[in-house]
Amino acid sequence: MQTITLVSGGSRGDIQPFLLLGRALAEAGLNVSLALPASYQKEADALGLDFTPLRADFDRLLAGQSGQNLKRSGQNPLAVFREGQHLMKDAARLLVEDIWELSQTSAALVGHIGLSACTQTLSLLRGIPLIHVCLQPFMPTAAFPHPLLPIQFSLGGGYNRLTGDLVKRITWTVFAGETNHLLEKRLNQAPVKWRDYKRHLDHSPILNAFSGSLIPFPGDWKSNNEITGFWYPTMPEAWQAPHALVEFLESGSQAIFVGFGSVSDTASLSIVLDALDMAGERAVLVGFDVTDCPLPDTVFAISSIPYEWLFGHVKAAVYHGGAGTTALALRAKLPMLAVPQLLDQFFWADCVFRYGAAVKPIPNKKLNAQNLADAITYLSHEDNLRERAAFLGEQIQKEDGLTRAVSIIRERLSNHKSE
Repeated sequence: MQTITLVSGGSRGDIQPFLLLGRALAEAGLNVSLALPASYQKEADALGLDFTPLRADFDRLLAGQSGQNLKRSGQNPLAVFREGQHLMKDAARLLVEDIWELSQTSAALVGHIGLSACTQTLSLLRGIPLIHVCLQPFMPTAAFPHPLLPIQFSLGGGYNRLTGDLVKRITWTVFAGETNHLLEKRLNQAPVKWRDYKRHLDHSPILNAFSGSLIPFPGDWKSNNEITGFWYPTMPEAWQAPHALVEFLESGSQAIFVGFGSVSDTASLSIVLDALDMAGERAVLVGFDVTDCPLPDTVFAISSIPYEWLFGHVKAAVYHGGAGTTALALRAKLPMLAVPQLLDQFFWADCVFRYGAAVKPIPNKKLNAQNLADAITYLSHEDNLRERAAFLGEQIQKEDGLTRAVSIIRERLSNHKSE
């Protein structure tokens, strides 16, 4: 059976959906191989999927100076794009070379849209189908500014489309040089131009792995786009909640969830604890280092836990605005407060706020104990938020994003064979 290779790089938020899709495709009887950063080898093995490690070390890159600068860039779009390009400078060559090698043994590629300048060029050269995956809206639209632009305000449809064109151009620029170097120096092929990339992207199949209930299909998108619904993990079969956590959750008033992902530093922990005390709320903290910080009886801290379980046992979520956490909180019908720091976190925070299921976001750089306490109090007691969150959650629970994605991939591959 011919192999479909799924390829992605970046942070865990960029990788997790490809693990989920790989498992779903394999369960549907397709032969799947994962090409991801080496640190995900064990997870691929646990799923029983073939695995090829990418040589670019994203964990090291994100932990390095450029990665830290990117995290600190906040809502400064110039800083975001500058640090993003610095981050990818050394990784681009390795990724282009790896993807070319992968394409030699693959019947099809399913790739992160951020790699599209490379995957699209090389799949066309090899004559194999390619399906792009977007974890947030990528193609330009008049409906809203591009999600990767950290300043989420609109000056009208023309401006919104311009931001999308800008991000698309940057995506091309990151990999164009190394891709064309491979074409000219190793493969004796003509270089690919920006207009070629743009033209093919407008006709390539694109899976948008988010909910149409939250983000309706933009009226100016082409039919090559499909909105599948969010892609959700399943609970690990052998997993059991820690007894101490269950005891905490059952011992008092319903708690809220607080988790800031990689932003969970000492300064934010101090602010969170002060705010919880001021608001008089109990909470489960996830991902904070509390080693040298005594906690009150009203707070329980844990390094990690399946949100699929936890979100069924809390009344609200205070989080960093990441797409995966947003999706799980929405399905659990939780009202939210986002404290975004970078990239699309501002977009997801704004989406849920505009829908009426979240408190107005507080940018991480503006966070303090008082504004966080005020927001938590409102979040915990405002019935309209809970009602809107419940309604949206009911709509999202009717969707099955992974099943839809598998169906589309099957259809696209079948159509390619018949052409």
